[in-house]
Amino acid sequence: TRPEAMMLAATHILFAGLLWITILPNGTQFHELIRKGEFDFALLKPINLRFLVSTKIVELDQLPRLLITPLVFSYLLKSFQFSPNWTQISLFIILILLGLFIFYNLFFMIMTTNVWFVNTFNLENLFESLVDVGRFPVQIFSGPLKILFTYIAPVAYIATFPTQVLIGRGNLSLVLIAILLAAGTFIIS
Repeated sequence: TRPEAMMLAATHILFAGLLWITILPNGTQFHELIRKGEFDFALLKPINLRFLVSTKIVELDQLPRLLITPLVFSYLLKSFQFSPNWTQISLFIILILLGLFIFYNLFFMIMTTNVWFVNTFNLENLFESLVDVGRFPVQIFSGPLKILFTYIAPVAYIATFPTQVLIGRGNLSLVLIAILLAAGTFIIS
């Protein structure tokens, strides 16, 4: 329905804003460190290398978007008479955070290919396109594409599943699958 589509769009805006504050700037900086030969200096520091290259930059240019998003959510919830309880709101937040962690791991895997292939700017664009696919509900895909976008490249955790939980159509199994995907992508990355 139209209200559900608007909630989906608001969730995607929230997810993309959070992604652009920390994960994507650090990933793009990571390949710059390798390309310019400055990655060696990071290797010499007595700190976990993954932590160092993943938390070096925080870009707050998306902060206004994130500050407005709760107002948009409250307006949509009131105007379309969705009334999520605290469990649904908690599951929504958990799914957003797990989705960010899953996509952080995927992006980290993509960016580590820069060690072998120095200029992989196209992979960055591929990742951004994958995040853009998350604007659409996963239900519009069928067959192999639905499996691909739910489990292999889980764009369903960008907006579809968190929105479903918020409007009362999701359940705890979505969180359990997200935990498994997060753990799996972390181990692989």
